[in-house]
Amino acid sequence: MGSYISTLGTGLYQSYTATVTQATLLYQRYTARPVARFRRPDYLKWLKAGMALKCCGEGLVDFCTDVITTFHTTLITQHGPAVCSSPLNPKKMTYDRGSKSWRVNCACGVCDTWLQSIASELATNQYSWKNTDVNEWPLHPWQLAKVFMGDGKDPTNHDPADTDTAGFLQLIINCQLFANRLVEAKVKSVREVRNDILHSPNFEVTSADLTTYLDKMTDLLQEPALQQYASARRAVDEINKIDATSLDVNVAAVRDHESIMYKQMVVEQTTNLKVFRRYKQTLIVIYQ
Repeated sequence: MGSYISTLGTGLYQSYTATVTQATLLYQRYTARPVARFRRPDYLKWLKAGMALKCCGEGLVDFCTDVITTFHTTLITQHGPAVCSSPLNPKKMTYDRGSKSWRVNCACGVCDTWLQSIASELATNQYSWKNTDVNEWPLHPWQLAKVFMGDGKDPTNHDPADTDTAGFLQLIINCQLFANRLVEAKVKSVREVRNDILHSPNFEVTSADLTTYLDKMTDLLQEPALQQYASARRAVDEINKIDATSLDVNVAAVRDHESIMYKQMVVEQTTNLKVFRRYKQTLIVIYQ
């Protein structure tokens, strides 16, 4: 079994590495020849899909911020404003199978109390205590949100403005606070759209796929819970304009958007490599 895991791991590792290399080399090549790539219609549609995805995230900002801020205010009311008395001690969360509860290696009492409240809102196993700063829980609401965003999020993600669309989608899906506020199938559908766009092997999107992607994003943003927010309504308007947008009118702006798209791809796959290395070693130890 150990040999099988090792072989499987090698294949996945090579796949992740190839994606990082491909994105990096293509971006270097495209920035050196800015005109050539604009002759490829499906490449421009891929960029449009990425622009729409960014708009979609902007439409989720205020909604997600309100839900998390309300949760944080509730916990402050329940637990008080006290902060950890041992902030310099490294914090580690472990799951106690006997009591079926999470524990943190801190005797201050504050960290564990907050941990129990946050853990009670875990809707899936897609969470990461490594994303968050335990000491900041009583002080900054967005540190709570980062728990639900899965492994490997950008450490500079300190508030909603630093969060990408994938982060908002993960938060909504993985946190029970959002249950019944939105149609889950619509959220997951947009997450699939996001993955299709950023994992496109040739950085191309067909006209039919672009229409489908835009429709799914606007369908989510038109949910009643989101339409209460001007940011969501504005995002719908912007996405509806994208299909008719000519991307060759402002090459500099388009190249800026390209750099964002490629950076997201490289960061994501580099993170996958780091996470996979850790889990691969664990699996080999277990199945040897």
